[in-house]
Amino acid sequence: MTTMLDHAARMGVTPGRLSIDGSWCEAQEGKRWSHVHPATNEEITTIARAGQADVDRAVRAARTAFDDGPWPRLKARQR
Repeated sequence: MTTMLDHAARMGVTPGRLSIDGSWCEAQEGKRWSHVHPATNEEITTIARAGQADVDRAVRAARTAFDDGPWPRLKARQR
């Protein structure tokens, strides 16, 4: 039987971390919450709760990727 954990593993989800600027990192405030599958009560992963500093860092990285990177010139399928 395939579970949500199998899907998370295939997608490379890193429990309890944020993906910012192409790499996984810890949240500045270190807060997390657990995601539980409602049908199976299986804990899927822990998820970092981004604070203001994390959001600011992610927005700066996204702005740089858009302004200086190839992202805006990629076709939708490549994004």
